[in-house]
Amino acid sequence: MKSGVAEALVAALCCAGVANMSAQPEEGRAASTVSVYQSLAADAIVQLCSQLQPPDSLRVLIAVEPSGTYWFIEEAISRALRERKIQPVPDGGDWRLECGVKDAHVQYSNVRREGLLGARVVDRTTALVLWLRVSDRQPARFLLDQEWRSQRTDTINVSDVDHVEHPGVAATHAVVPSEGFFTSWLEPLILVGAIGVAVFLLFTTRS
Repeated sequence: MKSGVAEALVAALCCAGVANMSAQPEEGRAASTVSVYQSLAADAIVQLCSQLQPPDSLRVLIAVEPSGTYWFIEEAISRALRERKIQPVPDGGDWRLECGVKDAHVQYSNVRREGLLGARVVDRTTALVLWLRVSDRQPARFLLDQEWRSQRTDTINVSDVDHVEHPGVAATHAVVPSEGFFTSWLEPLILVGAIGVAVFLLFTTRS
């Protein structure tokens, strides 16, 4: 009876260790940080359109500052406007949308493992602060002038960090904190020790 229990314990512990080491995320690679920024910027446009109720076929001149640095924000704004049947134009236009990027940063925190010998994961917080100003050319007046803040937190594999960051966009880079002593050393030691005890019990009961 004791021998059977010991054998089952050894098998369960070994299977658990192998399963954790070979486990892969089911949802695939994490979204890039640039795409997260773009999603946040699109949310800002949705809120803006909800407030102003612009007519269809409106032509809008977009100006994002600092110019050239946040090209991905300008792309997201243009795409979000087109989805609402509003046409971005390079000059002129019925409205002028000025978007100042006051802050865009990413932060990693809480590095940990998903179970014993599991994949190392980290929480990613992506924050975006915009100053949005919309003016009407005829007659010349400000329709909206306000700050917009948003952030999003998700969990990604530490091994995906290099893939989600963009080499040419500083706002996608941040330092990944080191893993705590417990998760990096004690958890594997506990598993190895448990297997060792189970093996000892197995041979002890058989003898």
